Amino acid sequence: MIRWIEQLQAMEQVWAILKDVISLFLIIVLSMIIKKMGTRMIISFYDRQKTKSKYNMSERKADTLTSLSISILRYVLYFIVGIQVLSFFGVSLTSVLTLAGVGGVAIGFGAQSLVKDIITGFFILLEDQFGVGDIVTLNGKTGTVEEMGLRTTQIRSFDGDLHIIPNGEIGIVTNSTRDFKRAIVDISVSYEENINHVLGILEEILKKAEQEIAGIISSPQILGVQALDNYAIVIRVAAQCEIKENWGVERELRKRIKQRFDEVGIESPYPKTTVYFGTEKPMNF
Repeated sequence: MIRWIEQLQAMEQVWAILKDVISLFLIIVLSMIIKKMGTRMIISFYDRQKTKSKYNMSERKADTLTSLSISILRYVLYFIVGIQVLSFFGVSLTSVLTLAGVGGVAIGFGAQSLVKDIITGFFILLEDQFGVGDIVTLNGKTGTVEEMGLRTTQIRSFDGDLHIIPNGEIGIVTNSTRDFKRAIVDISVSYEENINHVLGILEEILKKAEQEIAGIISSPQILGVQALDNYAIVIRVAAQCEIKENWGVERELRKRIKQRFDEVGIESPYPKTTVYFGTEKPMNF
């Protein structure tokens, strides 16, 4: 009889543990479902705001708020699941709060960077310094903002590298997608060329380019002689462009300038060396 009672008690203990494990499993599964459904609802909500003229929310701002809202949802779920896991191991919420009170100073020092990241991220959003989809330079890294969270910002560089930068470490922000961009092209010509003739050809090219190249929003200008290098005169031209179109405009301008220079016989410069043989006339190579 006693043995039977002991077996029954053991089974009850096993069943109690099993119930806790099942409950914990259900909580984790439920949190994953909530995360997935919540993410879809957030994306759907902000997608609707893009098409509603009443709120006048730009696509860039909607994408930024979507990323931030998903990040908040994720951290809230992590916190709830964490509390449940602690409860499963017999750690009550009261004990956690008591421990937090006793070790508050130590936790405060350890959480300084976390708090700094969150506060900095809040002000970045509030001041609209940049958003998802912007091309920015942060801490010497240039790329497209893919995600903005409570603690970090993720940017994808042009070579495909993903840079994850804590918000608290973001200092000077260079945003390359505000209002307009400027396409700048430096052209090198030989010292032997007639500078006025070269400028005239460039004016002809730029007038035609303004009408034919998509992305240019104002008349391209010849800024003048930028530098006198060892074997070339450098002339700079610039054109105001739509956002993210400057690189394509620069490439197209270089191609057109090269083609036109070839047609009129303007040669590209190359290094030259002057050699003297005694008192004879110098020879250029």
